[in-house]
Amino acid sequence: MKTPFLVLCAAILCLGCSDNKPAEKTVVGLFTPYQYFPESVNGRVKEIKETNYFPVEKEGKIVAGVRLTRADLDSLNFTPDFIVRFNEFGLAESVDHLDENDDVFEYWKITNDSVYPVSAEFWIKDSIVNLSKITKIDENSYQWDIINPKTDTLRNRAILMYADKSLKNLNWFSSSGKPLSSFEWTYDPSKHLTGYTYSSNDTVRGGMNFTFNERGLFEIQEIFNKITGKSDKIRYEYEYDNAGNWIKIVAFRDENPLIVGVREYKYY
Repeated sequence: MKTPFLVLCAAILCLGCSDNKPAEKTVVGLFTPYQYFPESVNGRVKEIKETNYFPVEKEGKIVAGVRLTRADLDSLNFTPDFIVRFNEFGLAESVDHLDENDDVFEYWKITNDSVYPVSAEFWIKDSIVNLSKITKIDENSYQWDIINPKTDTLRNRAILMYADKSLKNLNWFSSSGKPLSSFEWTYDPSKHLTGYTYSSNDTVRGGMNFTFNERGLFEIQEIFNKITGKSDKIRYEYEYDNAGNWIKIVAFRDENPLIVGVREYKYY
């Protein structure tokens, strides 16, 4: 239920993280609402459902109130309610975006090989509006093509570059090969994501910085936009299940409760 930095569609993903054995960690990343800032969850997770609510105070505690609508989440610039389903190797197979009635209004259908996704279809209602194809270039880079499904022509192309299995750079190009934009991610020595920047025309336009709690989850999320000059800071508090995965999160802006997120897990 984090707030994304809204620019050109980009992704952060864990390509090659699976080594063809059941996952002990599962990454909520590519093709999910967390693709800008992937989250690692404990265990062999089969399904995650995330739902967001207005906060209310009850007996001195912040709890979930009325469910947020799609329009509410859009106005707050937060990620949508969703369900993501994983195979036994920790790769996402489908991602459904849900409205306040749990109806699916758009979704991803993902095809994987044994270690990384090779294609994904993005559907709105009964129509494919976007087709993604991913090709491995070498051990540290991948090509990501965005295809117009109606004409089977290239819309955009991205090159993703890695270091120690962590995404470092993503560069977007037009169908003619013209550079469009680039992203750069930074990490601490423990491989926690500490931030990223978005650039165009060799100029940084915005990005995010993160600090972590003792469990390695985002505690402070700072968003900056050099185009508008605006910035924002969100603080998060969590509750956890027996596997150590969060089941409730409260987002605070200026120390005022903003949103309560709830997660449900199904494990293998």
